[in-house]
Amino acid sequence: MSIEKLPVFKNFPADKGQSKLVLWIKNKIFAPLSYRTNWLLDRVISDGFEIIPDGNAPGDDGNWRIIIVGANLEFQKRISGSWDVVFTIDG
Repeated sequence: MSIEKLPVFKNFPADKGQSKLVLWIKNKIFAPLSYRTNWLLDRVISDGFEIIPDGNAPGDDGNWRIIIVGANLEFQKRISGSWDVVFTIDG
């Protein structure tokens, strides 16, 4: 599984044939969404994304984590102070 970031453009080049609506969609919807998606991908790739149930703190037993290990996407659960792999999607 290859994870690629979305292309991010601060200012899209205005082609002659593009309408104001197309430019608005690119600048107001796609660009902010791509920034947020890339931030989330960075988190999952580097540290994983921890899901914390009500009443727990980060790193507590019972928390879940989604993380990329090599080419695989792993779903891990915190049990007895260590992250145990519960499910893996092979890449």
